[in-house]
Formats: sequence, C-alpha cells, structure tokens
Amino acid sequence: MSLKICIGKYCAARPELVLLAIPLIIGLYFLLKKNFINFKTEEEKEQYLVAKKKDKKFLLISRSILILLLLFALASPFTEKSITVPGDISLLILADNSSSFDLFDQTIAPKLANALNERIPVKLQYIASKEKSAIGDGLLNHMSGDDNILIISDGQNNYGRVLGDVILFAASLNSTVSTVEMSPIAADASVQILGPGQVITGEQNSYVVEVTKVGDVPAYNLEVMVDGANIINSKNAEQEAFTRAFSAGYHKIEAHINAADHFPQNNVFYKTIKVIPKPKVLFVSEKISPLLAGLKELYELRLEDHVPDDLSSYHAVILNDIKADGLADKVDELTAFVADGNGLVVIGGQTSYDKGFYQVSSYLIEGLLPVRVGVPETEAKSDVNVVLLIDISGTAGLSFGSLSGSSKLDVQKALALGVIEDMRPEDSIAVVAFNDASHLISPLSRLGDKESDLVTKIRSLQAGGGTLIFQGLRRAQFILEGAEGSKNIIAISDGLDAGSVAALDLTKTLSKQGITVFAMGIGEGTNEAFLKSLVDIGNGLYFEPSEAQNIRILFGEEPKEDEAFNLRILDSNHWITRGDLEITDSISGFNYVVPKSGARTILATAAGNPIITVSNFGLGRVVAVSTDDGSKWAAALLKKQNSKLVTRSINYAIGDPGRNLDFDVSIEDTAINKPGQIKVISDNPPKSDLAFSKIGNNLYTAPFNPIETGFIQILGADVAVNYNDEYLNIGINQELLDLVTLTGGRVFDPEDTDSIVEAVKTYAQRVKIDTVYYRWPFVLAAAILLLLEIVMRRLRENVLSRR
Repeated sequence: MSLKICIGKYCAARPELVLLAIPLIIGLYFLLKKNFINFKTEEEKEQYLVAKKKDKKFLLISRSILILLLLFALASPFTEKSITVPGDISLLILADNSSSFDLFDQTIAPKLANALNERIPVKLQYIASKEKSAIGDGLLNHMSGDDNILIISDGQNNYGRVLGDVILFAASLNSTVSTVEMSPIAADASVQILGPGQVITGEQNSYVVEVTKVGDVPAYNLEVMVDGANIINSKNAEQEAFTRAFSAGYHKIEAHINAADHFPQNNVFYKTIKVIPKPKVLFVSEKISPLLAGLKELYELRLEDHVPDDLSSYHAVILNDIKADGLADKVDELTAFVADGNGLVVIGGQTSYDKGFYQVSSYLIEGLLPVRVGVPETEAKSDVNVVLLIDISGTAGLSFGSLSGSSKLDVQKALALGVIEDMRPEDSIAVVAFNDASHLISPLSRLGDKESDLVTKIRSLQAGGGTLIFQGLRRAQFILEGAEGSKNIIAISDGLDAGSVAALDLTKTLSKQGITVFAMGIGEGTNEAFLKSLVDIGNGLYFEPSEAQNIRILFGEEPKEDEAFNLRILDSNHWITRGDLEITDSISGFNYVVPKSGARTILATAAGNPIITVSNFGLGRVVAVSTDDGSKWAAALLKKQNSKLVTRSINYAIGDPGRNLDFDVSIEDTAINKPGQIKVISDNPPKSDLAFSKIGNNLYTAPFNPIETGFIQILGADVAVNYNDEYLNIGINQELLDLVTLTGGRVFDPEDTDSIVEAVKTYAQRVKIDTVYYRWPFVLAAAILLLLEIVMRRLRENVLSRR
C-alpha cells in the first residue's frame, strides 16, 4: 500500500521505496569485499588488494549515493500547483417540472433562459415529471464536467439517486451547480402521522401528528381520530402528540386538516396499528423477583424454578440469576431455541455470570451469551490505539444548524479536541483529516506531550473539497497495521459521502482485521443512515455530538469513585434505547463481563462496565443483563422512568411475536402507486386474487399496487394507503441551498441576471491542480555521478599503467 508523504510543498508518491536503500547498500558493502579474480601469483594478488582497498571506500560512497538518487527518482517526487484554464462560457438550466413545484412560479426558468440567452449561450432542459421528482437523476444525466448548471427546483427529491451524492459527484467533475431564491406563489399544508405500526396488547405507545406548511396557509383545524373517535381538535397546530394502549386486532388512526390550500390530497393521512397478543415469556427464577409484577401486565408470563424440556410455545426465556450448574443440562435446548428465532434474556446477580461459574467451559452457557466473564483488571485499557478522522470537506464548512453561528467543522474540531482531552497520556493516537483525499496530521504515537501540538494543528484545519470517507479509512488502516493492542477508528463527519459503497466495503475488511469503527454525526442534513451502517459493520457505536462524553467511557480516564456506578446509555441508536429514553441513576453492583466481538453494549457504568449487551445468535437474539433484577443492586432500573429499558430489552429479544402464529398477515402502510409487499404465515397457500409465492416454511409473499387512498383490507388485515410522497415534503429543500456551495456555486436572485452572467464567466475559468514530477533531476544526477566515477577510474588506471 502506497503512502504519500509531504515535506513542505514537495511530496513523494511512493516514499516507501527509499527504504530499499538500506538492504541495497548493505549488499553493496559485502559485494565490494568479495574477490572475483583468480591470480597467477601472490604478488599480483597483493597489488590488486592494495589498489582495491583504496577504491573500496570511494566506490561504497559513490554507489550508495547512486542508489539513493535512483530510489529517490522511483519514489516519484512531485509538487502540485494550481493553474487556471479557459472554459466554455455557457449555462445549462435544469428546470423542475414535478407536481410539488406547482407551489412556485414555473415561468422563472423560461423567462431567465430568454433573458440570459441574449448575453451568453443558454440551454434549458426540464427534469422531473408529475409525481416523480428525480432531481438527482436529472442532474446526473445532464452534467458533463467542467460545465455550469443552474437548477431551478424545490430540491425535494423523492425518486432515484440521492441529490446530495450527485452534487458531490458534480464537484468531483469540476461542474459548478447553482440555484435561485424562490418564494412560493401558492400556500399548502401537508399532514402525516409518526409512530409504531405494530404494538403489543395493552402497551402504551407514543404517536406524533405533524403539519408542514408552505406559504401563508389560511387558518385550519387539525383533527385526529382513533377508530372513528375524535381525540384531537386543534386550531393551526403544527404538531400534536398522544399516547395509546390498544386492544388486540387492527386499529385505525386518521389525521385531517381542513385547510383551503393548493394540494387537497395531502390534507388527510391514514395509519393502521396491528396489535398482537401478549408474547409468551418463560421466567426462570429460584426466588421471587421484583420484576414479576410489571412483566405480568405486559406478557403472558409463566414462572418456573428450572428450564423445562419443551420451550416451543414461548417467544422468549428469561433466566434470572441462575447458576451455571443449574443450566448445564439445558444448554442444548436453549441453544436450539434461540437459533430457531426466539429470544433469551440472562439477568445477573449473586449466583450468575462470574459469581455463578459461567466461565467454566464444561457448562457451555458462556458460548450462548454476547459476553464472556472477565474481571476489568484483566481487561485493562492499556495499549489503546485510536485514529481520529476529521471531515474537512466542503460540507464541513456549512452551518452546523439553522440556529447556530458555528460551522460543522467548528463543532468537529471541538469534539476532536474533547476526544483527545478525554484520552490518557499513555494511549496512542493518530489524527487524519480527509476530504476527497487523506491528510496525515499526526502519526500514531503516545498522546503524552504531543497534545498541545495536536490542538494547534486541529484548530488550523480548513474546509474544502469533496467527501470520501474511504480515503480516511484507508489511511487509518495503514496506520493501525502492526499496532499492538486495541485498534479503533473514530470518524467525525456529516456522512455526506460520494463513495459510501467503497467505505462500507472497506469497513468490512477493517472489521475482519479487528479494527473497530466509531462515528459521530455532525450538523443538519447528516447522513445518519450511512454512518450507522458504517458502525454496524465496524462493530462500533454511533454518537450524536451531545454524546461525546461516551468516548471517555470507552477510552478515557477512570471516573471518580463516586461516579463509577452511574449508568450511561452507550448506544442511543439501538432499537432498545432509541427515542426519548434517558437513564440518570446508578446501581450498587454488577457482574464482571466483557463483550464478545460483534456484540453491542447498550448500557454501561461510567467506568465502562457493560450492563446490557446484545447480539444475534442464529435467527434469534440474546440479551445479557449483567446486574440483578432490582432485588439488591439495580433497584433504579425498576423506577417508572427507567423501566422501559428493561421491557424494551425483553421486547428486543422477543423480536416478531407473530412468527409462532398458525396464521398471520403482515402488511406495511404504503402510498398510492407505491408497490407494497404482503407476507402471510399459513399452513396452506393463501386464497386470494394476488399472486402469492412460497419463500419459506409456511411463509408466502405477494406484491400489491394500490391505486386509491384510504383503508383497505387484505386477507383480514387492514392497511393504510396514503397520498403520493410527492406531496409530503413540500417547500424549498434547505439541503439543496447548502449543497450547491460544495461545487463553488451560489444561490442567485433570479432577477439579478448581471450576477449570473458574471458568475458564469468566472466559473468558466477553471482552476485545476497540475502535478509536476521531479524524477529527472535525480536520474540526471545519478548519470553524472556514474560518468564522473568512470572518468576518475580511467584516469587513475592510466596513471598506474604509466608506472
């Protein structure tokens, strides 16, 4: 793997080749010592050795310099300089022709094209059509590189390639993309309902109704109905929330706004709730547990003091503080139970994990868990290696948020400095900045005394260029190669990456090499989905900026003694902890465990001791709770504000409760003209007009394409069909206004044609980076040295021959 190294403005493309000088010079030394001539007499031999002794030192020096010069040439030294080249003074206008753009003046594009065409060559093309806003595809299909493009659109992309990815690609092609300011000429409001579509009988669930407004929307009433009963009637509300516990079966939620606005179709939203029976849970405990009262309300709970032979009727098994010897003859049954798609929750205490001999290999129970028994002292944080990746691309220069005066890069610098401050002096850290290339800020070495130097270098970073996290990850991979101890990468970025597939592929390789990848998402418009996929593959965690203190739990100094038992949510993006869940209490004890590779620690103490750790096992899930049931250590987890953590952990282990049903229909709510998928569990093929295909044991699936909004019923299951998502996200997409700056473009006033013409002329003068290689001076110097050596040796031979 090649590594570019720079000293000042001079760089070497393949500096590692210079290292070959060491073995070559050593080989030359031994070669010069050898004698390859057979002498007739001892006198001739003695004369030769005397002459060679005088020549050897000269040859060793000259040939060593010759080797170095040639290797320097092979290392490809170069400099980069900016050159300005003339370009094509023309403009391509891409005009939105989709339905959502009806809220704006659609004559802007042709009027602007006519006005500009009198001064510069202009071409007008229409992109997007009706209810398919493929803005990204339209841009990709029309840009050619080194061109000027003006997009007149609301930027609401609902089909095809992601607009942000395409604009980043345009930047890499040196295409300049701009847009114009627009105010709506029509007013509109859209409504939608957010919340879970499948819940458990009797469980309280939260729902939010949101209204998005564009323009001066007249007064309206927001009405929300559940199963036909009105529960909310609010005037001009933009958001309303409610909680509900539902009985078994299907339920319907409707939200209406009676606004006299432009699009009537987005004034009503439908949502179905599928309520499934309480899951069957086996609670195995040799003592009365304080958990039982709450769990009996949520699950069909059966209490046993041992694991029975037949587990087939349960969705999950909870083992509460059971000794390993009490499970030894049931490990095979539990393994098969979980591997078949069911759940297992193992709760700690005085007689489990390290106190219950789970580590004894003959008991086998540890092999089923996401943790292994371990004492923290034997798992010390010594030999910690961290590569800190800082995104310095063009998007990092954008505002952190609409209400913030700081850029994303400002926040990234602060977070990076916070990570460094939290690390111990004996930890090893490297810092790499990346945009569309990687830049080594500091090599991997002990933090120690270099902290102040790192602070200065990080504060001086500037934003610019495209975004390729792959480049940063590849440099980090090279840095961590051969490092002793834990290997970690912390990427601080907005995730607006132009090469996400390459980054994910490389992360798979990093994971196999034992490198853990963490990520912090920064600012509005962050591509959280990509960053979360990155850390899922890299066995790491995703952090919001407000969760940066969790880095201290993973890599930092030990907390104060009075804080060591405080609980911290380590992974707020897991299904268990997602949403408004907060834990601010502490426990008084725990079992000593260490997460296995591939497991995810959800909850930990401030000292980093895992409390809730999860992993998949076969088709099922296992949750390790390494504190007790609240009877002695963890009473805080039974408090009302914390109890959701316990129930969510059990629900996570349960997974889909419908899998054990003899007949079940699963359909997700969809939108008009958006194909949906029906899944049916049945002993026999479903009788329906739809074309079902068998995809598994008693599992059938069929597509359906709704053509009308409202509630429909298929095979006894209700499903909601809503308006086309073209009318969901309305108004100007702020992301478009931010992204055009990455290409050097601007947001113009459509009336200011002078500024547009002047900008096009300026953009046409493209600045390109020209690479100038300096191999020839080294080759020329080597040739001159060799020629001088030959001349000197000939002169010396002539002098000797005259004697």
